[in-house]
Amino acid sequence: MHFLEYGVIKKKGKYRVALIYPQVYKAGNSNLGFIFVYNLVNEKKDFVCERFFTDFTKSIETNSVLRDFDILAFSCSFEMDFFTVYEIASQFPEKVKILGGRTSYNPFPLKKVIDYFFVGDAEESLPEFLKLYEEGGDLSAVEGVFKEGKAKARQSPLLYHPVYEPVQWGEYKEAFPRSFLLEISRGCSRKCKFCLVSHCVGRKRERPVDVIQSIIEKAETCTKFETIVLIGPDSHSCIEDVIEVCKPYRVSLPSLRIESLSEGLLEGVAPETVTIAPETSERLRFNLGKSVTDGDILEKAALVSHYSKRMKLYFMVGLPGEKEEDLKGIVDLTKKIAKIIRTTVTVSPFVPKPHTPYADFRYDTDLVEKSLKFLRKYMKFSGVSAQQGFIQWVLSIGDEGVGEYLKNRRYSAWKKIDTQFKKEWESIDVS
Repeated sequence: MHFLEYGVIKKKGKYRVALIYPQVYKAGNSNLGFIFVYNLVNEKKDFVCERFFTDFTKSIETNSVLRDFDILAFSCSFEMDFFTVYEIASQFPEKVKILGGRTSYNPFPLKKVIDYFFVGDAEESLPEFLKLYEEGGDLSAVEGVFKEGKAKARQSPLLYHPVYEPVQWGEYKEAFPRSFLLEISRGCSRKCKFCLVSHCVGRKRERPVDVIQSIIEKAETCTKFETIVLIGPDSHSCIEDVIEVCKPYRVSLPSLRIESLSEGLLEGVAPETVTIAPETSERLRFNLGKSVTDGDILEKAALVSHYSKRMKLYFMVGLPGEKEEDLKGIVDLTKKIAKIIRTTVTVSPFVPKPHTPYADFRYDTDLVEKSLKFLRKYMKFSGVSAQQGFIQWVLSIGDEGVGEYLKNRRYSAWKKIDTQFKKEWESIDVS
């Protein structure tokens, strides 16, 4: 299969960092946090960073193996990837192993195999860490880095953005084909009770439109792309202006807030698929902190139908206070939207996250399975099983003892685990 990338950094350096994404190339090379680290390390004069994926066991840049590197750096966004991280990290006890990403807000399940965790934004903490590594200093002294005791999550102003983004132009697939990923905002102002991002990533920060334009102009000299993917969990206050400065490139928004859908936005983007997350019934939606009615969603679906071919809907089951009437509400809303526009649906178990108001809510596998079974009678959907949801929950809020179970992926082993966990994750300050 033909492999061709633009935007690759190839250099020599005294210290070699293996940047590992514990999933396949298609997923990892379309992860902006992964790309941030790739650029940050390579900007350090004496450091070189090369990429690894589960389907590329040798580095993309020089076909080197992991044992040739000084530091193993894991970018981990999903708890179910802990198994892969554990498997790789356990093979190299002599090397310095670091990990960053959303999962680092509870580092304890991986504490036995990872030396240092980057909690929060890494734009400042990673260069500081590498400087101390070079000098032989105390690596745990860096703000935003956890090894033992306590740590405070680091929050950085949006001053930095990578411009060397490896973009695939060969036959290998990416989640966002031939695309430049552009972060337009970070953080969230909504504080939905279930959401890790809104409670850990900090206040909403936006990049000014002129800065966004400057990033695009620099990127044009460093890589090659046809589409700009706008990344930001909360809508940019000047989103239509942002879309305008992205021209003549095609613009993509992976997911959209229901409230942000407007005629101007849809005209500027013209997406084939619009992805939204109603989450649950109207009643529970308001309990979560999403003040959007079913009527609002149906109104937006009608608007979207003039510009797009389909809508993708995301729901959760097993939420606190869920009743059968809420499941019926999901079915009714989905059927009404399907009469307006073609739909695809994903239903996932609700997995409580640390540092959120629902952190103490106990996952109930039987209840989740019952809810999924009810929905299957009335609608088609994709999503993970109730059993996978249980394992995600254990890894999300579990303590250091959970790490012992990462040797075994089978649910039969995990269902025996004592779930009276110590709240070790509370030693991470996200305020």
